[in-house]
Amino acid sequence: MGEWIFCLFLIGILVLGAIWIDCLRNGEGRRRTCLVWDTGLFFASLALYLGGSIVLRSFGLAWRSLPEAILVGVVMVSFWAGLGLSCSLCELDGLTKWGIIILAGVVFLVTLWLGLFIFAFKISVEERVIEYQGQTLLEEYTDFPDVQYDYYEYHGPLVRGRGRIYVTID
Repeated sequence: MGEWIFCLFLIGILVLGAIWIDCLRNGEGRRRTCLVWDTGLFFASLALYLGGSIVLRSFGLAWRSLPEAILVGVVMVSFWAGLGLSCSLCELDGLTKWGIIILAGVVFLVTLWLGLFIFAFKISVEERVIEYQGQTLLEEYTDFPDVQYDYYEYHGPLVRGRGRIYVTID
């Protein structure tokens, strides 16, 4: 069952991506304007998240939990909005329209499930800044599957050190 859903998801992404591009090129009116803005927001937030992760990694840094969760949330919501706008703008009839709606539903549900799963783990991490032996550290508290405290170098409100300095498991 899982293989079929994954195949439908991949086919849906390709077909809906083509429809999204067609709606950007040929759509008219206010919905097309909203789709253009949504597409810009989607690619800007995706570029900031992925590009920022690559740049931060090269400096030995990583996103903190809250900024990463916000970026993932913006990417998900803008993707879903673009999916809905492109499906409402496409001018197909009958069975083709229903096939596209079914593919959009599969893509929506898979991204909803995976996205909320990732988002829940990112947002559930509790952080606090502590001072230990003259060094400022970021403590991350995770309680799934076990209670764990990870300690990273503190580098500001948006980023932290990439490598753990110390780990305690209760």
